[in-house]
Amino acid sequence: MKFAIVGSGFGLYGYLPALIGLGHSVVLPQRYQERFFARPELKRFGDHVEWQADEEAALSRAAGVVIAQRPENQREWVLRSLAFPNIDRLVLEKPLAPTPEEAIELDLSLAQSRKAYRVGYTFCGLSWTSRIREFAGDHPTGDLSIDWRFLAHHFHHGLSNWKRWNSAGGGAIRFYGIQLIAALAQSGYRVVSESHAVGPSAAETTGWSAVFSGDGLPNCRILVDCQSEATRFDIFSRTSRGLDATLFQEMNPFASEPWRPASAQLDGRIGAVGDVVRSLFEREDAALAWYPEVLKLWQSVEDQTAFSDNGRPRRNR
Repeated sequence: MKFAIVGSGFGLYGYLPALIGLGHSVVLPQRYQERFFARPELKRFGDHVEWQADEEAALSRAAGVVIAQRPENQREWVLRSLAFPNIDRLVLEKPLAPTPEEAIELDLSLAQSRKAYRVGYTFCGLSWTSRIREFAGDHPTGDLSIDWRFLAHHFHHGLSNWKRWNSAGGGAIRFYGIQLIAALAQSGYRVVSESHAVGPSAAETTGWSAVFSGDGLPNCRILVDCQSEATRFDIFSRTSRGLDATLFQEMNPFASEPWRPASAQLDGRIGAVGDVVRSLFEREDAALAWYPEVLKLWQSVEDQTAFSDNGRPRRNR
C-alpha cells in the first residue's frame, strides 16, 4: 500500500522506516528532499520513495496518509486528507490537538468519516502494559506506581519549540503524559482523583503527578518529570497484603522491546510505530471503542490539575 507522509520530522525518521519495513511504499513532497537526504540512516530507503510536487500531489497518489504535524496544524491536514476519496486509512500523531476539547471535536470528525484511523499512542502496545493488566487482574485492590523521568530534547539543547508550551499541545501532560493517559484508558481507567503540575509557569509545565482509578482496578499513581537529571522508567506494584514488587525497570519505556531496530542509527520507537500502522489492517473498529475514553480522561486530568511553580514533581501518596 502507498502512504503519503505529511511532516518532515518524525514522519521521516520514525514513520517512514516503519512503513517501508512493513512492505509499504511512501510518497513525499519534493520539499522534504533536503531533510531526507541529510539523514544518512534514511538513504537505504530511497528506492521505496516516490517524490511529488507538494503535499496535495502526494495525497492524490496514496491510499493512506501519516500526518505527523504539530497539534495546532493537524486538524487542517486531517480535514484535507478526509476530502480525498482515495485516502481510506490515516495515522495521526498525539496529541490529536492542542487541547482536549479540540481533540474530541477532531476525533468525532474522524469517526464520522468511516475511514480507518489510528493515533500514535505507542505506549499501548508495549510489553509493560500487559504486565500492568496482569497485575490489575490479580490485585484489583492493590496499588501501581509509574515513574517516568528524563531530560526532554528541547531542554537538553535549550530549544524554545512548541513542545515546551501547553497552549501548543506541548508540556508534561499534553505531549508526554498523554501517552500514559492513553495506556491507562485502554486498560479501563476512567477517573483521575488528583493531578498536580509543576514548572516555571502554568504555560510551561515540566512535571506532572496524578492518581487514577477504575472499576475493579488498583489505584495507579504516575509521575512524569521531563526536566530530570535522571533517566528512568519504573513501574512498581504493591498487593493488598503490602507485598512490593518491581514490574518494569528500564532507561525508557521502549528499552526492552524485542523489535529494536537492526541499525543503531534508526529511532528506537520504529517498532512501536510499526505496531500502530499494522493495526490499521486489523479490525477497523478495534481502536474506536477506547479512543474517545483517552480524550475524556485527558479532559478530566486538565479539569483536575492544580499548578505549582515550586520544586520538582513528586509522587502522590
